[in-house]
Amino acid sequence: HLYLTDSTISDSSVTAVGEGVATGGGAWAYTATVVRSTISGNRATASGQIAYPFYQTSGGGLYASGSVTLIDSTISGNAVEATAAGHDANGGGLMVHGRLAISGSTIADNSADGAGGGLFVGSVRYPQTPRRPPTGQTIANSTFTGNSARVGGAIATESIETTLTNSTLAFNDATIGGALMIVQGGTANYDYALDLDSTIIAGNTTDTNPTHAADLATDPRITLTVTGANNLIGAADAGIALPPDTLHDDPQLLPLAWNGGPTPTLALGAGSPAIDTGNDVAALATDQR
Repeated sequence: HLYLTDSTISDSSVTAVGEGVATGGGAWAYTATVVRSTISGNRATASGQIAYPFYQTSGGGLYASGSVTLIDSTISGNAVEATAAGHDANGGGLMVHGRLAISGSTIADNSADGAGGGLFVGSVRYPQTPRRPPTGQTIANSTFTGNSARVGGAIATESIETTLTNSTLAFNDATIGGALMIVQGGTANYDYALDLDSTIIAGNTTDTNPTHAADLATDPRITLTVTGANNLIGAADAGIALPPDTLHDDPQLLPLAWNGGPTPTLALGAGSPAIDTGNDVAALATDQR
């Protein structure tokens, strides 16, 4: 169990060769609680052919096989890569298999050659037991920006229950699903739920001829229900029904900068349509700044 407070883990690496996998470039834990800390510039790399496909190279910054709590912290500039043909690595900034709670934090400029440039939430892939996707993932008052991956530039998640409140996902990039990509987890069909409140998902990019939208995308094999209110979503997959009051506009975000608060953020420009159109169902005292 890792407890990290007012601390920094940076410029570390883990490398696997042969049939090995590399997990946790900066830190590896069962559960992790990270408070007012920075995990940056770390890397996990695997160069060989992996004989056991249910293991994955993952977690460039932090890997947790259990739960993660991230408060007022920054995960930035981490990377994960599997260079062998036919293998991908997931979770450039953070990889978690269990419950996740992120608040007041910034996940920026991380990369993965597989899924989840900033964050990958994945089910455990043991072959002897049925896979069940994780549940109960919450992200509040946080920023994902500048992350990149093949699938889900900011976030790729197999969780069947995900909640985002008062958060911003912008300027991320992926081949499939530039910002948030919800993918099928487990070996059975589940109903997936995404609750969005006062959240901006816009200004992300994907291929010029994308199969999925740049901002909010989902695996076509799953049924996704989106609830919530007072959101601004740039572009979502055609099959995703968004809440009726959802704005579709340019939020006019300014570059990542120190705007007050414990982490850098994306401030709203003076003419942003998002000003005075959010809500505070999360009962926050302030925004991330």
